Amino acid sequence: MLAVSGCAVWKKSLSANGDIYVAINNCIIDFINTSNLFKADSIFAIDIIENEDIYVIGIGGAVNKIYPHIRDTIGAKNDLFPNKYIIREGKLFYWNDPKQEITQEIIDVLSRYDAIDLDWRNREYNIPLNIPDGDPRIIYIPPMVIDDAQKGIVYYICKNDFTIYKKTGFNTIYHHYKQPKLKCNN
Repeated sequence: MLAVSGCAVWKKSLSANGDIYVAINNCIIDFINTSNLFKADSIFAIDIIENEDIYVIGIGGAVNKIYPHIRDTIGAKNDLFPNKYIIREGKLFYWNDPKQEITQEIIDVLSRYDAIDLDWRNREYNIPLNIPDGDPRIIYIPPMVIDDAQKGIVYYICKNDFTIYKKTGFNTIYHHYKQPKLKCNN
């Protein structure tokens, strides 16, 4: 007779505490092991919101490439440009840490996964907006796609114990979520 445990083996690899990177790593571990979306894409964008007692971390397939602007240079800080990443099972997960600078390493990784378009402003279809971009030159509109059918997972994680979390799905990045109740041990 075989005894079956109610806890999946991967759950034992989740860390209870640490910094935001540990919380993100926990979400990626859960995502890889529980979400069918992991099989559907090879590049995933992560969004992070820090509330008083919880982290809200969303993971979804990256619909668009990264289109850098003039201000997005090595050593610069930009709240929109990804500057952190993890590769798991050959798949790229990237996000922005507002305290970190853009590095050549992240540019190289995004390039290797064909997740960045460094030449997008040089194409004929671009229309200048004539808005300063921290530079005398102008901002152009990147060729972005809005996918109303995009799916992903949103994790709500207790800051004081990362193993206490709930997750919900989303059908669009613009969907408003009702935050689930968490019993964080304050």
